[in-house]
Amino acid sequence: MIKRKKNRLPLEVYRGLRAYHLTICAQNAKKVFTNEREIKYHLKTIDNCSRKYNFEILGYCYMPDHVHLLISSVDEKAPLVRFIKDYKQITGYNYRQHNNQVLWQKSYYDHILRKEEDILTVIRYLFKNPVRKGIVDQFSQYPFLGSLKWGKEIFNMIGN
Repeated sequence: MIKRKKNRLPLEVYRGLRAYHLTICAQNAKKVFTNEREIKYHLKTIDNCSRKYNFEILGYCYMPDHVHLLISSVDEKAPLVRFIKDYKQITGYNYRQHNNQVLWQKSYYDHILRKEEDILTVIRYLFKNPVRKGIVDQFSQYPFLGSLKWGKEIFNMIGN
């Protein structure tokens, strides 16, 4: 029997008014997030799930084999674990139907932001992933990052 990886913290910590930096990886580091159609589908799905579970997508960066998210709950009872489970289940099912393969690695990496951590600094760090990987020279050149909360205004907010 395969045991599920335990979250590092008790489940009740993953509820409430918090901001989270998440990294969700594709199974076996598959390069699945490389085209606009795939990213649009994922953004639509994560937007629907975020509304259902009372989260805002402050920042996202779809790298070829993983996704970085900065999300914030807008309700005391917002359940992070259910939100991410729903997103991964819906997108994973769709991917399997079209590719006959598993999309997601089990679990995900999470960091609960502390009060002293600046949201815009974390978004800037998240957006610099394609620069650090040598994909682009400036993050504004990378087409698969942004904010569902602030739209294109996020680029003015954080600079380049």
